[in-house]
Amino acid sequence: MIGKHGRVNINRAPAGDIIDVLGLPSEKAKAIVAYRRKHGNYADFDALSKTPGVDVEELKVPRDAVSF
Repeated sequence: MIGKHGRVNINRAPAGDIIDVLGLPSEKAKAIVAYRRKHGNYADFDALSKTPGVDVEELKVPRDAVSF
């Protein structure tokens, strides 16, 4: 299953696109963007687990909508 609206590049997308494609709440999408800005790009899906406040279990359903 691809996300609600296609795919999203987690290393480039603004929070709004992450919200739209993955259906995450605003605070979690913003946490992904903030972590990426501070620590650099995510290498892979498992690296998302380092983001405070983001439960990667929530991302497993739309996992194929995430690109890097």
